Amino acid sequence: MQAAIDPIGSRPGHRVGAQSLGPFPATTAKEADRMRTPFFYATGYRTQEAAADAIDDMFCDGEIDRADCPQVKSYTARNGKRRWGVELSR
Repeated sequence: MQAAIDPIGSRPGHRVGAQSLGPFPATTAKEADRMRTPFFYATGYRTQEAAADAIDDMFCDGEIDRADCPQVKSYTARNGKRRWGVELSR
C-alpha cells in the first residue's frame, strides 16, 4: 500500500498562498546581502586601472549595475603573474 503524498501547505508550519516560501523563513535585505557569494565576472587585466576601466564600460553597456557590487580584485594567474579581475556579488 502506498502512502499518500502530503502537498506542500497542508502540513503544520507551511503557509499557503502567494507569499508562501515553503518551509524556509523569509529573509530580510540585510540577510540577503550577507548571503551574496562573490565571483569573478571578468579576469586577465594586466593593471588595476584596466580593470577599473572595464567596470565603467560594463556599466555603460548595461552588463552590470550597482546592485552587483563590482570590485577590482587581484589574483595570481597560473603562470605566477599578478592579474586583476572584476568581482561581483549577486
